[in-house]
Amino acid sequence: MELIPVVNLQDEILFYKNRDEITSEDIFRVASVWVLNDKKEVLLGRRSLTKKTNPNKFAPIVNGTVNKDESYEENALKELKEEIGITRTKLNFLTKLFVKEKWQLFVSYFSTQLTESDQLNFDSNEIAEIVYWPRAELEFSLVNQPEMFVPDFKRVYEEVRELLFR
Repeated sequence: MELIPVVNLQDEILFYKNRDEITSEDIFRVASVWVLNDKKEVLLGRRSLTKKTNPNKFAPIVNGTVNKDESYEENALKELKEEIGITRTKLNFLTKLFVKEKWQLFVSYFSTQLTESDQLNFDSNEIAEIVYWPRAELEFSLVNQPEMFVPDFKRVYEEVRELLFR
């Protein structure tokens, strides 16, 4: 049984629910990590064709729902290890945003830079491929081929861009 904190508009915990009982009326927490290489290229994964939502679309790979007794950063560190096999003890905090689309959630965005010794390990059933995007190419594609990306990617990228490349 996975308990998820349900929060108010100030991101204060109200109570906990089982993950499968979360509804669109609930506000919950998500952590997301933007991964860069030493050239400041952004790591994105192209979602598998078997994914129910947004198959074959590019998106950041490292995301997770924050569980009970877990901070945003603790969840982000856990997801970084689970999703791409990278271990860190600290991440760079970028920003926290409230998102209201299909779901209502607070997302804390973090970043980390990979080193030459980091070896990526990802589930090919979830991610068809991973690609490092140079900033100029990513921004060109977001304008000229936005259908390549998950629906909210451009908006989120615009929110974190300056923080990511500082």
